[in-house]
Amino acid sequence: MNSALASAVRDRRLPAEGRGVLAFLWLGRSEATVNPASLSAEFSTGRDRMARIINELVAAGYLERRCIRSAGAFAGVDYRLVDGLCAPLAAKGARGG
Repeated sequence: MNSALASAVRDRRLPAEGRGVLAFLWLGRSEATVNPASLSAEFSTGRDRMARIINELVAAGYLERRCIRSAGAFAGVDYRLVDGLCAPLAAKGARGG
C-alpha cells in the first residue's frame, strides 16, 4: 500500500467511514472528479450521510471543492482528490498510527 495512503487511512481526524471512502477513492483513481451520488450508491448510504463524509474529507484536506460556472453563472460543485495525499497530513500535523 502507498505510504501516503496508509498514513491517510490512519488519520484520526476522520471517522472510519471517512477513511473507507478515502481509501476507495484513492485506490480507484480512474476518475478525476468525485461524484457524491455514485459514492452513495457504492456505499449504500444516503445523500446526507455521504455529504457529511465528503465535507469531512474536504475539511481534513483530502478533497477540494470547486464551484463550476457556466456562462458566468453557478452551475454546480466539483470535488477532486488533492494531489499528493501526504501534503494534507504534513500541513495539518495529523498523527498516523
